Amino acid sequence: GHGNDNRTKLTGEVSDYILALYCLPNKPMIPTVLAMYDEKRVKKGWPTLSESTIQLFLDKPEIKRIWTLARHGREEYDRNFGHKLSRDRSEWFPNAYWAIDGSKLDWIHYFDNALGMAAKLKMNPVFDVYSEVILGNSYSETERHTDHFISLKSAMNFAQMRPYKLTYDNQSGHKSSRMQELYDGIIAKSGGVHNPTAPRMKSNPVEQIFNRFQQQVISTFWFSDKQSIKSRDINNKPNIDFINENKHKLLNKEQLFKAWELAVKKWNNAPHPTIAGKTRLEVYQGAVPMSEPIDFFEMISLFWVDESKPVRYKNDGLTITISGERHMFEVYTADDKVDLEFRRLNIGKKFIVRYDPEELDSYVQLLELNDEGAKVFVAHAQPKRKHQEIPVLMKEGDKEAWNEDYKIRAEELERDQKELEALRRRTGITPEQLIEDQELMIKMGGDLPKDMRSDAEADSVFNYL
Repeated sequence: GHGNDNRTKLTGEVSDYILALYCLPNKPMIPTVLAMYDEKRVKKGWPTLSESTIQLFLDKPEIKRIWTLARHGREEYDRNFGHKLSRDRSEWFPNAYWAIDGSKLDWIHYFDNALGMAAKLKMNPVFDVYSEVILGNSYSETERHTDHFISLKSAMNFAQMRPYKLTYDNQSGHKSSRMQELYDGIIAKSGGVHNPTAPRMKSNPVEQIFNRFQQQVISTFWFSDKQSIKSRDINNKPNIDFINENKHKLLNKEQLFKAWELAVKKWNNAPHPTIAGKTRLEVYQGAVPMSEPIDFFEMISLFWVDESKPVRYKNDGLTITISGERHMFEVYTADDKVDLEFRRLNIGKKFIVRYDPEELDSYVQLLELNDEGAKVFVAHAQPKRKHQEIPVLMKEGDKEAWNEDYKIRAEELERDQKELEALRRRTGITPEQLIEDQELMIKMGGDLPKDMRSDAEADSVFNYL
């Protein structure tokens, strides 16, 4: 070590200059930093340094935490230097803490009528953090608020209990007023809380459970893309050659749903990682020190969604876009005929649409506001019937159904014509009378008595031009 400068202490302007260079976001290496330092050294009167001296300086804990944040960002900084809490889970129990977390489902499948091949699906599971059981989930191509509704609804159906704590990520969908209203209604009325998880908190228990679910279950299916082809770890990359050789065996979205159900079942029935001799499901079904049940009618009131903007009921029914999909509804009678009386009274009116995201193929509720501003139920609307008009493609009963709906236009026209004729008979105000009055006025040269002239002028079509 004779003659080296390893013991040289970097202080003052020298240490600041070296550290500031190393903190640049383009991440210069030590030889580059030294070269830049040497360009200024003689002019500044600074000492000669070596790469090893700079390395020793940068390796100091109080220095390393500064350049780690600058060079690599918050996530790497938190991983190395972020303070971590020690959670006391000794008194936790089933339904004490739920968490909902959504992510890409790492399964390659066919989409777009089998023309495309990629991992495009999303999963949105609800975990009971103590037992790690997946209580509810949704599986779709989106991660919208309706998916959160479906996940939480299935969790409540499974548990029949309210959680004492519920957490979710910082997506805007979770923070919407409707979702916040739902979370307020889900949590236990006695001491229940809900909040978003802190961003970048990789140490939170939900993140850890979710990662293990992906690694231990999702990635074990042959069509998994692991953590993507861009992953640095070779074990987290898919075998693309194998996938391509077997791409003819890939499943579509509908077929893949059974695999998803199997994955959830496999996870729930696997051994719990810390409670020996029990599966996750057995842990969840164990004794609890406290619980708050929720009944069926409470769940119905929680999980029906009210659209914020009223929708107009038109002559072709009611059309609404939900989660990017267009839905058409119409009001039918108990014997499954188009409700002509509802159409007579309500075409042109706007209604608040209330629906269950999982029952859109069944019915929705139409509501209106009364004078006090309260929502009042008006009618149920069902998916609008579609008719096949190509004879060769018609099934049994299609022709009769088409005829039944086709004649509605004529029936309504006939009904309204009769109402118009009855109105004219009651009032005596008819087109024929209008013609007679104006002919008389013309014949008399405007010399009709004042009351008769006023009546004729009032009925004149020119008054409406």
